[in-house]
Amino acid sequence: MKIIGLTGSIAMGKSTTAAIMKQYRLPVHDADKAVHRLLSHDKTTRAKIKDRFPSCIVKGQIDRKKLGQIVFNDEDAKQDLEAILHPRVRADSEKFLKSQRRMGRKIAVLDIPLLFETGQSGRFDFIICATAPKTVQMKRVLRRQNMTAARFNAIRRSQMSDSQKRQLSDFVINTARGHGHVSRLIRCLVRS
Repeated sequence: MKIIGLTGSIAMGKSTTAAIMKQYRLPVHDADKAVHRLLSHDKTTRAKIKDRFPSCIVKGQIDRKKLGQIVFNDEDAKQDLEAILHPRVRADSEKFLKSQRRMGRKIAVLDIPLLFETGQSGRFDFIICATAPKTVQMKRVLRRQNMTAARFNAIRRSQMSDSQKRQLSDFVINTARGHGHVSRLIRCLVRS
């Protein structure tokens, strides 16, 4: 089975690219959704978060907004959170790949925003980077609920630059060129 890595910085069109891949019936594991599942439903994860970030627990649940405010302003806190979440997300993706192999899939996709930052590039047959010009990225990100320019800049500082991600990837898709362009490129990749 070929394993494709999909990455891209915030608001670069990675989720749209993943959705198009699903339209071509490619199975996609979304690392962000895995994080949300872990934070919402995994007792071990919640207990570790409660121990390290007790102020983020509100009525027995993790307040992701509070957690985000802490980790985007404190590098040590960010590293502690990553130490809790990253191994669990990776284990979840391995379970996903195992199930796709059992089903006889020829291709599986792992959608990982921090693919390079977490040292996972060796897991893939090839890596696709979703990208867009900075002006498009800024327009997209500021349309998001509860997003500010300051928060966006904090997120961007915590991620590898777009130019670095493009250089390290095997394929680059400029999502600003539209849905049809992205779809054509994905179709070509699937057929090759």
